[in-house]
Amino acid sequence: MPAGAIAAEAQGTETPPPALDHPADSADTPAADSAEFSEPPDDAGTTSFDAPPDDAAPEGAAQTEQDDPGASPDQAGEFSEGTVPASSSEQGGTSPSADSPSPSLAHEVFSAAHEAATSAVEKAFASAKADNAVEPHADADGWTQVGSLKVKGGEYGKDYIYTADTMQFHGADYTVAGAPLTNVVEVLTSEPLTFQDADPFNIDNVANAGTYSTTAIVVREGRKADIILDGVHIYHRTPINILTNCYDTEDGAKATEGTDVKNPTRLHLTLADGSHNALWSATAYTAPLHCGEGSEFVLDDSVRNADKAGNMVIPVGGIINEDVTLVGGKQLAKGQIHSVLDSDNPGKLLIYGVQDAASIGGNNCESGGRMTFNGGILEATYAGSSGCAAGIGAGSGGNGTETLIMFNSGRYTVAGGYHGAGVGAACYDGYSGATFYQPDIIGSRSYNHPTVAGDITIHGGYIRASGGGHGNGFGAACWAGAAGYNTGHTITVTGGTLYPTGSVGDLGGYDGYVVVTGGSVYAGAGKFIGIGGTAWGNDAYKEEGYNTSNPNDPNKVSMMTINLKSEIEKRNKEATPVITHTDFDELITSWTLTVGGKEYEYGSPKQFFDGQLFLWLPSSAFSQE
Repeated sequence: MPAGAIAAEAQGTETPPPALDHPADSADTPAADSAEFSEPPDDAGTTSFDAPPDDAAPEGAAQTEQDDPGASPDQAGEFSEGTVPASSSEQGGTSPSADSPSPSLAHEVFSAAHEAATSAVEKAFASAKADNAVEPHADADGWTQVGSLKVKGGEYGKDYIYTADTMQFHGADYTVAGAPLTNVVEVLTSEPLTFQDADPFNIDNVANAGTYSTTAIVVREGRKADIILDGVHIYHRTPINILTNCYDTEDGAKATEGTDVKNPTRLHLTLADGSHNALWSATAYTAPLHCGEGSEFVLDDSVRNADKAGNMVIPVGGIINEDVTLVGGKQLAKGQIHSVLDSDNPGKLLIYGVQDAASIGGNNCESGGRMTFNGGILEATYAGSSGCAAGIGAGSGGNGTETLIMFNSGRYTVAGGYHGAGVGAACYDGYSGATFYQPDIIGSRSYNHPTVAGDITIHGGYIRASGGGHGNGFGAACWAGAAGYNTGHTITVTGGTLYPTGSVGDLGGYDGYVVVTGGSVYAGAGKFIGIGGTAWGNDAYKEEGYNTSNPNDPNKVSMMTINLKSEIEKRNKEATPVITHTDFDELITSWTLTVGGKEYEYGSPKQFFDGQLFLWLPSSAFSQE
C-alpha cells in the first residue's frame, strides 16, 4: 500500500525495594517515558525490560503498614518487623508445578530477620506514631501528616483516618499472609485527597536516593475514593489496597463472584502533572496496587476523562466521538485524535511487582477487577525472573472470568511474570493459595492452570506489554488447561497503539476471539492466538453455527505493516528548519485511511512504532492501493 493511502500527520517475598531506575522524563518525547523492549528469546528467564535486581536496596529502606454509596462512579504498612523473604529468583524457569516454586518457600516468607532498616528511619517512624497520639491536624499549608505520608484536602476523622496499629475488617484484624496490616491511611469518602511523601520520607528523583514511605493507602470497602498522587513512594505489604466489598451481597454472606457485590469499592487515581510516584510490595503474593475481583479502578492524569455530568469520555475508534466539554473545562471536538485526552505533562507511576501477584490487579489466586486506564505514564515491572501473575490483570491462579480491562488513553509499559501475560491472564503456581488470602478477596474458583485473560478493550493509548518466558505479551498466559481457555471472552481493539511481545505468543487468548477495527496492533509471525487463526473485523462470528475455520472469510482481518520511516526521514530533512531528532514514534494528529482510492473506516492509532503502523485489514485490501 503506498504512503499516499494514509494521512497520518506526525507531531517471593518480603524484600527491600529496588533502587529507583527511571528513564529521563520528557513529556514531549513519546519514546522517552518507556523502557526499551526487545523480544525475549525462547529460553528467556526475565521480562523484556530490565527488572530491578532482587537484592537491590535503596538508601534508607524502612522496616515497618462514608461516602454516599450511590455516588456516581465517574465523579470526580507497616509490614511486620523482623521479616524478610527469600529471593523469588530461586525459582526456575520451567513450566510451573507443585515443585516450582518450592512449597516450602511459603512457610519461610516471614522467617528471616530484616536487615535493611536504618536507625534514622526507625526513629522517624517511631516519632510519626508518637505524633499521632495527638489527632493529626493540618499545617499552615494545608497538609496533614499521617504516618510517613501527608494529605491535603478533606477533613481528618471524616474523610480519612490514620491507623498505626492493626487495621480492622468485618469485626476482626485484617491480615496479609497471616501478618497484621498496620500503618495505613484509611480513605472513607469520595472527597478528593492529594498525597505526598512526608519529611523525611522523600525521594530525590535525580539521584534516585532517599527514604521510602512505609505508610499504605487503603480505600475502605464500598467507598468511591478520589486520590491524587503527587510524589508518593510507598514500600509496604500492600501499598495501595482497594478493599473488596465482599460482604455487601443480597444475603450478607461473603461473595463468591464479583457480580455478587452490590456496591463495588472504587478508586479513581490521578497522577499529578510532572509528578514521580512509585509502589513496591514488601511481600510476595500481594499486589502493589490491589484491585481484585469485585472492585473497580481508574488511572488518569490531570485531564480527567469525564464530561461535566461526570460521564466517562470513551474514544471509541481512537477519536472523540462528539463535541464535549470535560469536567475540567477543556473543550474537545468530534473527530479529534484521542491524545487530546492526555495531559501535556503527565505524571508517572512506577510499580515493582512481586512473585505471583499482579502489579495492578489480583493477589495470589485472585482475579483482577474492573480496571480502566485513561491517562498518565505507567511503568510496571516484575521483580525477579519467575512468577506466574500478569503485569495488569490476574494474580497467580486467578481465573480471570471477572477481569475487565479498558485502555482509553495514556502510555503504559507493562511486564508479567515468567509464566504470566503482560496484560491479561496469569498461570497457576502449584499452591492452593489459601495461605495467602487477604480476608476481603474473592478467591479463584478454578486455579488449576486457568489462563483466562477476560475481556480487554483498547480504544486508545500507547501500550507496550511483555509476557515472560511462557506468557503472551497481551492476553493468554502459560499452560492452557481444561479450565484455562478464554472461552466467552474477547480482546477488542478500536484504536490506539499496541505493541505486545512474548516468547510463546504476542497477542490473543486460547479459545477466545480477537476483534480489531482500528489502531496499530503488532503480532509477530506465528504469535497470534485466537479462534479463526487471526483477528476479526466485526462480530459476524457470533451467528449461530458460523464456520470460523474458513481462511478466506471476508470478515477476518490480518496484519499489514505500513513502513513510513523513509517518508518521515525525508520530511524531516526538507523541513525548515531541519528536524534533527531521530525519534520515529511520532504522535498521529489527524487520521484518514483509504483503500482502493476510497475512504476505509478504521480507528486511529495513537502513534507510529519506529515509523511503522500495523493495521488489520481484510484480504481484499492487500491487493489494492
